[in-house]
Amino acid sequence: MNTFLWICLCPFLYLSYAQKTPSLSQEIAFVIETVRQNQLTFQEAVTYVAPYIEKTKKKHKNELAGTLYYMLSKKAKNTTVKHTYLDSTIHATKNQKVGSKLLMKAYFLKGVVYDTERKYNLALEYYLLAQKLTEANKDIEYQYNVKFNIAFLHRRIRNYEQSEKFFKECLEFELQRDSLDILGYFNVLFQLSSTYYESEKTDACTAINKQGISFALAHDKQDLYHYFVINEGINLNIKGNYKASIDSIEKGTSYLYENDQLVAEFYLAKSYHQLGEAEKSLQYFQKIDTVFQQTNNLLPALRPTYEYLITAAKKN
Repeated sequence: MNTFLWICLCPFLYLSYAQKTPSLSQEIAFVIETVRQNQLTFQEAVTYVAPYIEKTKKKHKNELAGTLYYMLSKKAKNTTVKHTYLDSTIHATKNQKVGSKLLMKAYFLKGVVYDTERKYNLALEYYLLAQKLTEANKDIEYQYNVKFNIAFLHRRIRNYEQSEKFFKECLEFELQRDSLDILGYFNVLFQLSSTYYESEKTDACTAINKQGISFALAHDKQDLYHYFVINEGINLNIKGNYKASIDSIEKGTSYLYENDQLVAEFYLAKSYHQLGEAEKSLQYFQKIDTVFQQTNNLLPALRPTYEYLITAAKKN
């Protein structure tokens, strides 16, 4: 080869080689994509990812190690294991400016895990840490995701004033979007409706249910329509209009997920009880008990089921 030509080509050969050698961050992105696309089990993912975690540590790339820990925390099924990987994510990214968005997500997911464990004080603590970072990162979308979970947590612990406040803020955010997110808007509206009937603000609940029914019909969403019809049925039970309550709830129970079906059937049971139809009432209460025996998980709103069952047992 001509010497001059070789000297001229050398820089281009070097550049070509450099372009083919991925950076560590590109390598980690490839690892995450590989785990996702191949649908590896949690244990397979741990085995595959471990050498890359070591590599990031040796190169003092804590934010990249944190990214891998976070991915594993999302894949883990066991809550203790989830906490372990989330703690590692937080430790790796806490002092990394680059990792602030990752830290925000780790705090939020840790809050979610505590929420599922019913450790509500700890869940709220981590939600609030996540919320601070959403503000620092100016991530409005994520800010309202966190706010929605905070509102739902307040509803679960029956702090209805705070729950209503946060759900209203979320609703305002949904309405201000450039293009309406139908499911996002529905979800907030439905949670606000549920907050109102639980706090016995029955008129406010009816107003929201009418709004939800009109919205569902306008967008041809039959499943969403039935959720609001049932919520109004529950609201009618609280108002003392038991026959109308039964009619509304029975229209749409089959459209609901199991947990939501149990809530609807609890109010059916209460309405039948108030109308003196003890046998029908008891059937629904017994169904709730059967599900609880199978899952060992009962929504707080359904706990009065056992007051009815104990009373019925004493009579018999």
